[in-house]
Amino acid sequence: MPDVLAWRSEFELGLDEIDDTHRDFVALVSALQTATDDELIERLGALRTHTQSHFAMEDEWMRETDFPPVGCHSGEHARVLEVFDGVLDRARQGDLKLVRRLAEELTPWFEQHAATMDRMLVFWIKSKQAVPTSP
Repeated sequence: MPDVLAWRSEFELGLDEIDDTHRDFVALVSALQTATDDELIERLGALRTHTQSHFAMEDEWMRETDFPPVGCHSGEHARVLEVFDGVLDRARQGDLKLVRRLAEELTPWFEQHAATMDRMLVFWIKSKQAVPTSP
């Protein structure tokens, strides 16, 4: 079994709302990575639901604060949700290997996304002294 994603101190970005949401994301990815075949679709669905809300929160904050690379960051969010939807459709047709592959790929994706795009967003929000509101 590949490594399971676990929360690490380097994921801390210094904005409680994002850090808490990221902790939830990591827990849901971990649950997907350790799921039995019978649990895969349900756990991917739960991760997709959380991720849509998570991304909506960040997208709203980017708009509220006039975050310059909003298009790039929001675009990545949209692409991830499209992948989740496509994998869910294939899983419902019996392709569980694709879910397992997605579960593996989420670890390096999250590590990179959080360390770059989300770190920049937190820096921007703090520099603007903006207090994000939840959508």
